[in-house]
Amino acid sequence: GTPIYELVSKAYQFPVVGAFWPLVCGLYWQRSTTQGAICSIVLGMGTWALLEFSPLGQAFPPVLGGFLMAGVGMFGGSLLSPPDHRIARTA
Repeated sequence: GTPIYELVSKAYQFPVVGAFWPLVCGLYWQRSTTQGAICSIVLGMGTWALLEFSPLGQAFPPVLGGFLMAGVGMFGGSLLSPPDHRIARTA
């Protein structure tokens, strides 16, 4: 069977590659948008899955690749989409 520490390790990979950037940017970056968060999750999880389940993961760590691409998705998706004016912003 699979050792328990390996299962626990894999369980914590999703928050790193899928939830970190949308959460942090949603809290601290006023320019963040829903589209940016969606791009972040899709790119982060897609990159992680590609690296995790292919030989490419032996050359580059899947969690790091997913984390970096999620950041690219968050910033790129937010900057390329119009600001979300439905949310009241206070300065």
